[in-house]
Amino acid sequence: MNSILIVEDDKILNRGVSFALKREGYDVISAYSKIEGKEIILNNENEIDFLLLDINLSD
Repeated sequence: MNSILIVEDDKILNRGVSFALKREGYDVISAYSKIEGKEIILNNENEIDFLLLDINLSD
C-alpha cells in the first residue's frame, strides 16, 4: 500500500486531506509540525512513499 505523510499545521485541513486520501485507499500518516514530520521520517518503522508538505509552516 502507498503511504503518504501529510505535514500540515492547520488541523482541519490536515484531517480533510487525510480523510480524502484514506477514502481513495492510501495509508496516511499525519504530522502537525516540521519536527513531528522529521521524527516520523527518521523512524525506520514508517516507510513513506510520498510527502505532502505545507511550505508555510510556522516552525
